[in-house]
Amino acid sequence: LKLCKDWADDRLLTEFSLVFYIPLHVVPRLRVAECVDDLMEYLVEDHSPADLEAVKGRQGAGILFVLDGWDELPRSCQDEDMFFPKLIRGKSLPECSVIVTSRPGVTTNIVRH
Repeated sequence: LKLCKDWADDRLLTEFSLVFYIPLHVVPRLRVAECVDDLMEYLVEDHSPADLEAVKGRQGAGILFVLDGWDELPRSCQDEDMFFPKLIRGKSLPECSVIVTSRPGVTTNIVRH
């Protein structure tokens, strides 16, 4: 969360025009997201429609997603056809950047793919 605040204060990650903090452990409906539109439904609460259209229109270029709590996602939500694994592997929004937080040792399934 400090990372996002520093970005908002223009102290860090200034190469990104948008930073989305996504607390995976808190938002159950995001766990089953299968596409960008599913994610946008959640993000619309905190961001303008123009921001959300920019995400899709630029294929994620200049956008950072901070996925917090990967280790708290059920294994079924870490499956390759779910949205977040696609996002991490560049299959969805291929131009975006992603930071994943997790307890040590849980991210091996991300690295393997």
